[in-house]
Amino acid sequence: MAVRHATQDDLPLLKELSAEFRAAHKQGMQLPYDEAAWLEALGAAIGSDEMLVLILDEGAGFFVAAISATPYAPIPVANELVWYTKPDSRGRGFALYRAFMRWAEGKNVEYVFLTMPEPTPALERLGFEVADIGYFKKMPSAAAVRAAE
Repeated sequence: MAVRHATQDDLPLLKELSAEFRAAHKQGMQLPYDEAAWLEALGAAIGSDEMLVLILDEGAGFFVAAISATPYAPIPVANELVWYTKPDSRGRGFALYRAFMRWAEGKNVEYVFLTMPEPTPALERLGFEVADIGYFKKMPSAAAVRAAE
């Protein structure tokens, strides 16, 4: 199992993995997606000191994270943005988690946040606590403005 930092040469692979990630997360498919903007953001993230983009086993999965402050206090927090492992590689994706945790530790963050589509007892066994449950709603007026653009 090999985890490595993504390079600019990985953008085509990240494009493919991002499409698979979106297809696997049915509710997330309802959210607007601008592939070009996402790939531009990934390109900027690769090599950034405050962001992390990892590849698992040359295409079995990927992980994207960023360091930011909380809205409540100016402390560094490592936030997982995308964590995806192909179905035939599930279980091996924890190698991405371990690499993320090493990165976060090296950045001296005070907290690490992970998002999951459902409760994940494995994370609770690793010492994580449930912090939030996310909901989304499409706003009619914003959709009309977006359509007019």
